[in-house]
Amino acid sequence: MAFCFLLQKPKIMKNQLRFSIALFLICSFGVTSLFAQISLAPTILYIHENRSIGEIYVTNTAQTAQEVTFSTKFSYPKQTEDGTVEMIDDDSLRASQFSLDGYSRIFPARMVLQPGQSQVVRIQVLPSDKPDGVYWSRFIASSSALTPEVGATQVTGVGTQINFVVEQNIPLFYRKGENTTGVKVVDFKTNIVENGLEILPRVERTGNSPFLGTMKAELYDADGNLISESSSSAFFYFDDWTKITVPIDPEIELKGNYRVSLKFITQRNSISTADIVSADLIVHNEQISLD
Repeated sequence: MAFCFLLQKPKIMKNQLRFSIALFLICSFGVTSLFAQISLAPTILYIHENRSIGEIYVTNTAQTAQEVTFSTKFSYPKQTEDGTVEMIDDDSLRASQFSLDGYSRIFPARMVLQPGQSQVVRIQVLPSDKPDGVYWSRFIASSSALTPEVGATQVTGVGTQINFVVEQNIPLFYRKGENTTGVKVVDFKTNIVENGLEILPRVERTGNSPFLGTMKAELYDADGNLISESSSSAFFYFDDWTKITVPIDPEIELKGNYRVSLKFITQRNSISTADIVSADLIVHNEQISLD
Protein backbone atom coordinates (compact mmCIF):
# COMPACT_ATOMS: atom_id res chain seq x y z
CA MET A 1 0.00 0.00 0.00
CA ALA A 2 1.42 3.33 -1.11
CA PHE A 3 0.17 6.84 -0.48
CA CYS A 4 0.93 10.34 -1.64
CA PHE A 5 0.29 13.64 0.08
CA LEU A 6 -0.20 16.73 -2.06
CA LEU A 7 0.81 20.06 -0.54
CA GLN A 8 0.28 23.36 -2.29
CA LYS A 9 2.69 26.06 -1.17
CA PRO A 10 3.59 29.46 -2.63
CA LYS A 11 7.12 30.18 -3.70
CA ILE A 12 7.95 33.80 -2.85
CA MET A 13 9.98 35.70 -5.45
CA LYS A 14 11.10 39.31 -5.79
CA ASN A 15 8.26 41.85 -6.17
CA GLN A 16 5.63 39.15 -5.60
CA LEU A 17 2.68 39.40 -3.26
CA ARG A 18 3.38 37.43 -0.10
CA PHE A 19 0.61 35.18 1.03
CA SER A 20 0.00 31.75 2.51
CA ILE A 21 -1.91 28.92 0.91
CA ALA A 22 -2.02 25.31 2.10
CA LEU A 23 -3.92 22.45 0.59
CA PHE A 24 -3.77 18.95 2.05
CA LEU A 25 -4.93 16.05 -0.04
CA ILE A 26 -4.47 12.37 0.60
CA CYS A 27 -4.60 10.24 -2.50
CA SER A 28 -4.45 6.49 -2.82
CA PHE A 29 -1.88 4.72 -4.99
CA GLY A 30 -4.46 4.38 -7.74
CA VAL A 31 -4.59 8.14 -8.37
CA THR A 32 -1.00 8.98 -7.51
CA SER A 33 -0.18 9.26 -11.21
CA LEU A 34 -2.36 12.37 -11.44
CA PHE A 35 0.01 14.27 -9.14
CA ALA A 36 3.28 12.34 -8.95
CA GLN A 37 6.40 14.16 -10.08
CA ILE A 38 8.72 11.23 -9.36
CA SER A 39 8.42 7.46 -9.31
CA LEU A 40 9.82 5.07 -6.70
CA ALA A 41 10.88 1.47 -7.28
CA PRO A 42 10.30 -0.91 -5.66
CA THR A 43 6.96 0.05 -4.09
CA ILE A 44 7.73 -2.06 -0.99
CA LEU A 45 11.28 -2.32 0.33
CA TYR A 46 12.58 -5.12 2.55
CA ILE A 47 16.01 -4.92 4.16
CA HIS A 48 17.51 -8.07 5.66
CA GLU A 49 19.80 -8.27 8.67
CA ASN A 50 22.59 -10.01 6.74
CA ARG A 51 23.01 -6.95 4.48
CA SER A 52 21.34 -4.07 6.36
CA ILE A 53 21.25 -1.84 3.25
CA GLY A 54 18.44 -1.40 0.75
CA GLU A 55 18.11 0.59 -2.46
CA ILE A 56 15.30 2.64 -3.98
CA TYR A 57 15.40 3.95 -7.54
CA VAL A 58 14.03 7.48 -7.85
CA THR A 59 13.05 8.75 -11.31
CA ASN A 60 11.91 12.23 -12.30
CA THR A 61 8.79 11.71 -14.43
CA ALA A 62 7.98 15.43 -14.68
CA GLN A 63 8.93 17.88 -17.43
CA THR A 64 10.87 20.11 -15.02
CA ALA A 65 13.81 19.59 -12.67
CA GLN A 66 12.72 18.28 -9.26
CA GLU A 67 14.20 18.80 -5.83
CA VAL A 68 13.61 15.67 -3.73
CA THR A 69 14.17 15.16 -0.02
CA PHE A 70 13.85 11.89 1.92
CA SER A 71 12.80 10.92 5.42
CA THR A 72 11.09 8.13 7.38
CA LYS A 73 8.09 8.12 9.68
CA PHE A 74 6.55 5.31 11.69
CA SER A 75 2.97 4.47 10.85
CA TYR A 76 0.83 1.45 10.07
CA PRO A 77 -2.57 0.76 8.51
CA LYS A 78 -5.47 -0.17 10.75
CA GLN A 79 -8.95 -1.30 9.76
CA THR A 80 -12.05 -0.27 11.68
CA GLU A 81 -14.99 -2.53 12.42
CA ASP A 82 -16.72 -1.46 9.20
CA GLY A 83 -13.64 -2.27 7.12
CA THR A 84 -12.40 1.31 6.63
CA VAL A 85 -8.59 1.59 6.45
CA GLU A 86 -6.81 4.43 8.24
CA MET A 87 -3.13 5.17 8.79
CA ILE A 88 -2.00 5.41 12.42
CA ASP A 89 1.02 7.67 12.90
CA ASP A 90 0.66 8.82 16.52
CA ASP A 91 1.14 5.52 18.37
CA SER A 92 4.21 6.38 20.44
CA LEU A 93 4.19 3.09 22.38
CA ARG A 94 4.36 0.90 19.31
CA ALA A 95 6.76 3.32 17.64
CA SER A 96 9.19 2.78 20.52
CA GLN A 97 8.92 -0.97 19.92
CA PHE A 98 8.87 -1.30 16.13
CA SER A 99 9.92 1.97 14.44
CA LEU A 100 13.02 2.27 12.24
CA ASP A 101 13.08 6.06 12.55
CA GLY A 102 15.97 6.19 15.00
CA TYR A 103 17.82 3.23 13.49
CA SER A 104 18.12 4.12 9.81
CA ARG A 105 20.19 6.45 7.63
CA ILE A 106 19.29 7.70 4.16
CA PHE A 107 21.96 8.79 1.70
CA PRO A 108 21.76 11.06 -0.05
CA ALA A 109 19.04 12.80 1.98
CA ARG A 110 18.42 15.29 -0.83
CA MET A 111 18.90 15.33 -4.60
CA VAL A 112 18.02 17.32 -7.69
CA LEU A 113 16.82 15.31 -10.69
CA GLN A 114 16.55 16.60 -14.23
CA PRO A 115 13.59 15.42 -16.35
CA GLY A 116 13.91 11.68 -17.03
CA GLN A 117 16.92 11.31 -14.73
CA SER A 118 17.15 8.44 -12.21
CA GLN A 119 19.27 8.03 -9.12
CA VAL A 120 19.65 5.44 -6.37
CA VAL A 121 18.88 6.21 -2.74
CA ARG A 122 20.32 3.85 -0.13
CA ILE A 123 18.84 3.16 3.29
CA GLN A 124 21.04 1.65 5.97
CA VAL A 125 19.56 0.08 9.10
CA LEU A 126 21.89 0.47 12.07
CA PRO A 127 22.62 -2.35 14.55
CA SER A 128 20.42 -2.47 17.64
CA ASP A 129 19.73 -4.76 20.59
CA LYS A 130 16.08 -5.18 19.61
CA PRO A 131 14.76 -8.76 19.69
CA ASP A 132 14.12 -10.83 16.57
CA GLY A 133 11.19 -9.62 14.50
CA VAL A 134 10.17 -7.29 11.68
CA TYR A 135 10.53 -3.51 12.15
CA TRP A 136 9.20 -0.83 9.86
CA SER A 137 8.56 2.81 8.94
CA ARG A 138 7.29 4.62 5.86
CA PHE A 139 9.94 5.88 3.46
CA ILE A 140 8.86 9.39 2.39
CA ALA A 141 9.98 11.20 -0.75
CA SER A 142 8.97 14.87 -0.96
CA SER A 143 9.35 16.42 -4.41
CA SER A 144 8.81 19.91 -5.81
CA ALA A 145 9.81 21.73 -8.97
CA LEU A 146 13.19 23.40 -8.68
CA THR A 147 12.70 27.17 -8.70
CA PRO A 148 15.26 29.92 -9.35
CA GLU A 149 16.93 31.61 -6.42
CA VAL A 150 15.42 34.91 -5.29
CA GLY A 151 16.71 37.63 -7.59
CA ALA A 152 17.67 35.23 -10.39
CA THR A 153 14.48 35.98 -12.33
CA GLN A 154 13.13 39.43 -13.11
CA VAL A 155 9.43 39.71 -12.26
CA THR A 156 7.43 42.90 -12.63
CA GLY A 157 4.08 43.72 -11.08
CA VAL A 158 2.23 41.70 -8.50
CA GLY A 159 2.06 37.97 -9.02
CA THR A 160 2.26 34.61 -7.38
CA GLN A 161 3.88 31.32 -8.23
CA ILE A 162 2.29 28.26 -6.61
CA ASN A 163 4.44 25.15 -6.50
CA PHE A 164 3.18 21.70 -5.52
CA VAL A 165 5.09 19.61 -3.00
CA VAL A 166 4.13 15.96 -3.40
CA GLU A 167 4.91 13.51 -0.60
CA GLN A 168 4.95 9.89 -1.70
CA ASN A 169 5.59 7.09 0.75
CA ILE A 170 6.13 3.35 0.59
CA PRO A 171 6.52 0.68 3.29
CA LEU A 172 10.04 0.05 4.55
CA PHE A 173 10.58 -3.24 6.44
CA TYR A 174 13.61 -4.63 8.24
CA ARG A 175 13.81 -8.36 8.98
CA LYS A 176 15.95 -9.26 11.97
CA GLY A 177 16.69 -12.80 13.11
CA GLU A 178 14.00 -15.47 13.04
CA ASN A 179 10.62 -14.17 11.84
CA THR A 180 7.23 -15.79 12.39
CA THR A 181 3.69 -14.69 11.66
CA GLY A 182 0.15 -15.98 11.67
CA VAL A 183 -3.46 -15.03 12.37
CA LYS A 184 -6.30 -16.25 14.54
CA VAL A 185 -9.95 -15.25 14.00
CA VAL A 186 -11.40 -14.17 17.36
CA ASP A 187 -14.71 -12.58 16.25
CA PHE A 188 -16.92 -12.87 13.21
CA LYS A 189 -19.79 -10.91 11.66
CA THR A 190 -21.72 -11.03 8.40
CA ASN A 191 -24.06 -8.63 6.63
CA ILE A 192 -26.21 -9.17 3.57
CA VAL A 193 -25.51 -6.28 1.21
CA GLU A 194 -26.73 -5.32 -2.23
CA ASN A 195 -23.97 -7.08 -4.11
CA GLY A 196 -23.40 -10.12 -1.91
CA LEU A 197 -22.44 -11.26 1.57
CA GLU A 198 -20.16 -9.00 3.55
CA ILE A 199 -17.83 -10.90 5.89
CA LEU A 200 -16.12 -9.07 8.75
CA PRO A 201 -13.69 -11.14 10.82
CA ARG A 202 -11.69 -9.74 13.72
CA VAL A 203 -8.18 -11.11 13.54
CA GLU A 204 -5.51 -11.55 16.19
CA ARG A 205 -2.02 -11.53 14.73
CA THR A 206 0.44 -14.09 16.09
CA GLY A 207 4.22 -14.33 15.86
CA ASN A 208 6.72 -11.48 15.89
CA SER A 209 6.03 -10.03 12.43
CA PRO A 210 3.15 -8.37 10.55
CA PHE A 211 1.04 -10.72 8.47
CA LEU A 212 1.10 -9.69 4.81
CA GLY A 213 -0.50 -11.82 2.15
CA THR A 214 -3.89 -12.77 0.74
CA MET A 215 -7.23 -13.60 2.34
CA LYS A 216 -9.68 -15.82 0.47
CA ALA A 217 -13.34 -16.25 1.45
CA GLU A 218 -15.51 -19.15 0.29
CA LEU A 219 -19.25 -19.54 0.90
CA TYR A 220 -20.77 -23.04 0.96
CA ASP A 221 -24.40 -24.11 1.31
CA ALA A 222 -25.65 -26.74 3.78
CA ASP A 223 -24.81 -29.52 1.30
CA GLY A 224 -21.23 -28.39 0.94
CA ASN A 225 -21.62 -26.86 -2.51
CA LEU A 226 -19.48 -23.82 -3.25
CA ILE A 227 -21.76 -20.83 -3.91
CA SER A 228 -19.24 -18.02 -4.28
CA GLU A 229 -15.70 -16.99 -3.45
CA SER A 230 -13.56 -13.88 -3.34
CA SER A 231 -10.01 -12.86 -2.44
CA SER A 232 -8.23 -9.67 -1.44
CA SER A 233 -4.92 -8.44 -0.06
CA ALA A 234 -4.54 -8.97 3.67
CA PHE A 235 -2.41 -7.03 6.14
CA PHE A 236 -2.45 -7.40 9.91
CA TYR A 237 0.15 -5.46 11.87
CA PHE A 238 -1.62 -6.01 15.18
CA ASP A 239 -5.12 -7.18 16.20
CA ASP A 240 -7.51 -5.87 13.58
CA TRP A 241 -10.80 -6.13 11.77
CA THR A 242 -11.01 -6.71 8.05
CA LYS A 243 -13.74 -6.94 5.43
CA ILE A 244 -14.29 -9.02 2.34
CA THR A 245 -17.44 -9.41 0.21
CA VAL A 246 -18.35 -12.53 -1.72
CA PRO A 247 -20.57 -11.71 -4.73
CA ILE A 248 -24.01 -13.34 -4.90
CA ASP A 249 -26.28 -13.65 -7.92
CA PRO A 250 -29.24 -11.29 -7.32
CA GLU A 251 -31.59 -14.15 -8.15
CA ILE A 252 -30.23 -16.25 -5.25
CA GLU A 253 -31.93 -15.69 -1.89
CA LEU A 254 -29.52 -16.13 1.00
CA LYS A 255 -31.57 -18.02 3.56
CA GLY A 256 -30.73 -20.97 5.77
CA ASN A 257 -27.48 -22.49 7.00
CA TYR A 258 -24.14 -21.84 5.35
CA ARG A 259 -20.44 -22.30 5.98
CA VAL A 260 -17.87 -19.57 5.48
CA SER A 261 -14.29 -20.71 4.97
CA LEU A 262 -11.56 -18.10 5.36
CA LYS A 263 -8.07 -18.90 4.10
CA PHE A 264 -5.04 -16.80 4.97
CA ILE A 265 -2.07 -17.22 2.64
CA THR A 266 1.33 -15.52 2.93
CA GLN A 267 1.59 -14.83 -0.79
CA ARG A 268 1.18 -11.57 -2.66
CA ASN A 269 2.15 -10.60 -6.19
CA SER A 270 3.82 -7.38 -5.04
CA ILE A 271 6.14 -9.10 -2.52
CA SER A 272 8.80 -11.64 -3.44
CA THR A 273 8.92 -14.99 -1.67
CA ALA A 274 12.42 -14.12 -0.45
CA ASP A 275 11.06 -11.08 1.43
CA ILE A 276 7.63 -12.04 2.73
CA VAL A 277 7.43 -13.70 6.15
CA SER A 278 5.86 -17.06 5.34
CA ALA A 279 3.47 -19.22 7.32
CA ASP A 280 1.51 -22.40 6.69
CA LEU A 281 -1.94 -22.06 5.19
CA ILE A 282 -4.39 -20.92 7.88
CA VAL A 283 -8.05 -21.93 7.51
CA HIS A 284 -10.96 -20.74 9.65
CA ASN A 285 -14.45 -22.18 9.19
CA GLU A 286 -17.57 -20.50 10.54
CA GLN A 287 -21.13 -21.82 10.47
CA ILE A 288 -23.70 -19.09 9.90
CA SER A 289 -27.48 -18.96 9.71
CA LEU A 290 -29.16 -16.36 7.48
CA ASP A 291 -32.86 -15.44 7.70
